[in-house]
Amino acid sequence: MRQERAGRGASQPYRREQHPTATGVLDSLVAGEARPEMPVVVIVAGLGAVGMMRRTMTVIGSRTRCVLLDLPGYHHSGPASCAPTIEDIADLVAAWLRDHTTTPVILLGHSTGAQAALRAAVKAPGLVDMLVMAGPTLVPAARRPWGLTRKLARTLIHESVSAGIAVCPDFARAGIRNLLQFARSGMDDRPEQIMPIVSCPVLVITGEHDHLAPPSWAHRLAAMATEGSAVTIAGAHSFPHTMPRTVSDLIRQAAADKSHTGRVVEPAAGRRPLEVNVADVGGAHHPVGVAPPVGEHPEHLLRRRVNRTFGS
Repeated sequence: MRQERAGRGASQPYRREQHPTATGVLDSLVAGEARPEMPVVVIVAGLGAVGMMRRTMTVIGSRTRCVLLDLPGYHHSGPASCAPTIEDIADLVAAWLRDHTTTPVILLGHSTGAQAALRAAVKAPGLVDMLVMAGPTLVPAARRPWGLTRKLARTLIHESVSAGIAVCPDFARAGIRNLLQFARSGMDDRPEQIMPIVSCPVLVITGEHDHLAPPSWAHRLAAMATEGSAVTIAGAHSFPHTMPRTVSDLIRQAAADKSHTGRVVEPAAGRRPLEVNVADVGGAHHPVGVAPPVGEHPEHLLRRRVNRTFGS
């Protein structure tokens, strides 16, 4: 499987920071510095696998400050920051936003991290400028053990070896008991019940071969938001690791366009268009935008015409 190179952003060093919380200490990885042209980005990884999001963090860090929260805290030398559940992580993310941010941020969650980020955006609405849900789990058909096993198997055949290597240390630190508790929490969660009450714009990104969060599910979630967009790109569930520049470009473009008119931003010179699906909800659109330079996408990049959908 071909992968994007992170480019100059990947060479930027990241630093570790610790943040006091009501329950102890929350560790994070931080790249870049805050800039006026783009809000700070805060990342919540899926199943606590910060390794999956490190490439995306470093690329975003070339454009603005990017904070990758270590939740539930597998990398912390002391006790975990919180229990490995969607609700507990959402509570801690919301508390962290209230205590450590002064302006609204872009909140990016991947996999079960997207589920937690969704709930955190509702708990701290004034502190989230835009919510980005990358590969939001779980499609209803994967909410039972056998269904999850089948969907996971169909996804894994499209995953890269490097993605597995990236998450192995995190999963080893977590241990099987914590991972099973986390997975059960994700299976019990119902993001479709929360999405309609989110007050900020929502961008849902998924991979064309992601059977845990397939395109149809991404479009359905986006259609439930007051201002929602769904974008399908190349890759499977680990696309933040394999396609970090694409993810960063989509976030930057969505953050830059505040009109919410449904206009698809034209790609810059030397870039080929990334055709997207835009969810149209009650006449409100949230636009997204450009693809990375030619040659960065695998040949099987899913190309679609703009298709405004409602409830699909």
